[in-house]
Amino acid sequence: MSSRRLTLDRRHWVALALAAGLALIVVAADTVLASRAEHRVAQRYSGTEVYIASFPFTTSLLLGSIPRVSVTALDAPVEGIGIANATSEAVDVSVAGAKAIRGDFAGAKAATLRRQVRLDGVAFGELLGMTDLDIANPYDISPGEAPPAKYA
Repeated sequence: MSSRRLTLDRRHWVALALAAGLALIVVAADTVLASRAEHRVAQRYSGTEVYIASFPFTTSLLLGSIPRVSVTALDAPVEGIGIANATSEAVDVSVAGAKAIRGDFAGAKAATLRRQVRLDGVAFGELLGMTDLDIANPYDISPGEAPPAKYA
């Protein structure tokens, strides 16, 4: 019995390089499309960070369902409260592909909608009418140095 070595000639290398290049172009185009949709949502709400969790994005557009869309506003002034960090997240969003590309999720249905608002200590104290509110942990949770290493 003789053993044959599998070798690739030049045509196979060219075909492999073209396939890899095409795959890279498709992934890059998909990423650009998703980032444009995120940018369009962020333009509607100034000072926000937007994340559309969907890879590949084009598949989600074709299926009309995006796994997760989240919008976060850091240090946003909230009337009557002060400064707050707010996050809204929609899970399993059903939206037409053309609307998603435009970053238009108004009227879209979601399986779950989560909202979270976090106040800093100063804003929380002002909300409670306390000007000197000090929030502390009863335990020392400050980072410390690592214990010395023992060498033999």
